[in-house]
Amino acid sequence: MQKGLFLYIFWCFCVLPTNYTGFVKSFTNTYNRDWRRPTDTLVYVVDIKDYVSMSKTSRRWQKMSVDEKKRQLFKLLEKRTLILEYIFAVDLVTGNVYEDPRGDLDFFQHKKRKRQLHKQDMSLWDPSVAEKMHSLINYLQLNKIEYIFQISGIFETDKKDLYWIIRDQDIYAIVISATGDEIAEYPAEYYINSVAENAVFERNY
Repeated sequence: MQKGLFLYIFWCFCVLPTNYTGFVKSFTNTYNRDWRRPTDTLVYVVDIKDYVSMSKTSRRWQKMSVDEKKRQLFKLLEKRTLILEYIFAVDLVTGNVYEDPRGDLDFFQHKKRKRQLHKQDMSLWDPSVAEKMHSLINYLQLNKIEYIFQISGIFETDKKDLYWIIRDQDIYAIVISATGDEIAEYPAEYYINSVAENAVFERNY
């Protein structure tokens, strides 16, 4: 399996630019004032919890059709106080991964504490999971990003991984293949409307 095979797919059609300024501002404001995240040089992968079943935003979200969800995915989030959790982080110099052993229990137990992450031994992971993580780390080392996050309840199909990045005030979707040997970057609106299967938006948490 060849590591680091990247497929960059850009939206080349003539369309009006998408304005994600509201979401980006809401996200960055929440992220930058969050005292729970350690102040170090790690890249923290954020998990947005606003669409999980126990949150207020999810009540409106779950009533929407797939088409409405595609249109409102980021619009709805910008109008709420984002619920952020920090499940893991990456050291871009060493390539090490750090995880919080409590996972997302803080969210479900309504506990507020400074995150405590510990270095992971990826040799003990399932090979496909480790391969996908290596691809993500390689991507982050080679590409300038400002923030990276996932949205709980919005998952790719067929064991692929889905991440979102913020770069230059815009949003891009990053899809890693099930085997981890391919990674594709799409402008967010193109991914949502032309690449993602409906199943990505049909699930509840």
